[in-house]
Amino acid sequence: MTKAKYLIASFALFLLLISVISISAFAATGDFSVTLSGAVDKEYEREKGYTLTVDFDCVPSSPNAEISFSWYKNGSLLSGASGDSLSISSVADSGSYGCRIDINDGGASYYGVSNRIDVNIRPRAIDVSGIKWDYTAPITYDGKAHSVKLLEVPSELVASYSNFNSDYEPLADTVSSVGSYITTVSFSYDAANYKLTGGALPSALSWEIKKASYDVSNISFTDKTVTENGSVQSIAVSGNLPEGVSVAYYYNSQIFEGAKYVGKYSVTAVLHHHEYTKIQFVLLPNHF
Repeated sequence: MTKAKYLIASFALFLLLISVISISAFAATGDFSVTLSGAVDKEYEREKGYTLTVDFDCVPSSPNAEISFSWYKNGSLLSGASGDSLSISSVADSGSYGCRIDINDGGASYYGVSNRIDVNIRPRAIDVSGIKWDYTAPITYDGKAHSVKLLEVPSELVASYSNFNSDYEPLADTVSSVGSYITTVSFSYDAANYKLTGGALPSALSWEIKKASYDVSNISFTDKTVTENGSVQSIAVSGNLPEGVSVAYYYNSQIFEGAKYVGKYSVTAVLHHHEYTKIQFVLLPNHF
């Protein structure tokens, strides 16, 4: 009976010891003094980290003494943290930290438990109120590739764009033809360490490339009389055509490329380009 009481008492002592060791992770105690430093109370900063360090006042008698470090966060052992310092950098690292040092010195074992320090890394606020589209009015057709994008996007955000026509059919990254378009945008950022302020992020923009109008008042188309010489002879407008505008000639509603035989030909010159508004300049049929 006495033996049974002894075993029960020993087991109770063992449980008490385990409890003391667990609790001691946040209460400085042990065979020697351990001081933990490096408390943090700041906003998150990208590519910047912090280091928790420990100092202890125990000098092992043997140069071959084994020293081990155990780190605790919020009372729980941190797996893989076994160095004499601990690096932290993100909001997820916030919590209460402590360190236990165990020394095996030539068969003698002793330990020390540090004080507790708090790490508070707060999410950094990103103001998105200044983000705006670079599009303010319809783009006049110029034959070049165009796209729209956002201005004043904070560097912590990455914007990705997609273009669609008015029927929401996907398009290339840039467009050049006259028409109505929709550009959508999505954002990626480190949501764990940043919080957005200043309103909602933009999601889509409807925009337009409109037809261009050109002054063709310097273009003329006049009668021409030539002498038959056995070769094909033609007629053409005079003046400089605006860039992108072409001219086609018609005779009897057919493409006219010239005449070889004697006769009178009523030729119509038509300026056109599908990207331009109807040109307000009438070319009357001329006799050739």
